[in-house]
Amino acid sequence: MAYTYNVTTDRGKVRFLTRDITSVSSPTKGTDYVFDDAEIDEALSMNSDDVWAAAADACRALAADEILGSIRINLSGFTLDRSKVSDYWSNLADKYEKKSKEGGLVEFVDSFDYQISQSGIDESEYVGDII
Repeated sequence: MAYTYNVTTDRGKVRFLTRDITSVSSPTKGTDYVFDDAEIDEALSMNSDDVWAAAADACRALAADEILGSIRINLSGFTLDRSKVSDYWSNLADKYEKKSKEGGLVEFVDSFDYQISQSGIDESEYVGDII
């Protein structure tokens, strides 16, 4: 059971997106981190190394864990509601899944040549390659 964190790797990016990070020098699973390196690597493998899709699966796993421990307690006007934690991870998973399907960042325009004539007519044109 290993834990490594290097944000420049795909495994590190999944850890970053799921906030499964710690600064403890000798971390303990379940206390300092959730996923072993092998579990994140498997999520990446199951999703063809798509970081967003792997992070979405990890968030769904976190949601499943949270639903098992969800409680709602109301004592003398004080309410402790852990039932929404699972919803948070599920919503985040949906957002990451959407990013995965959209292909991440897309550049539409790299520059414009703005030209406005003296009569106020926009004569601007696109400069660059169409992506």
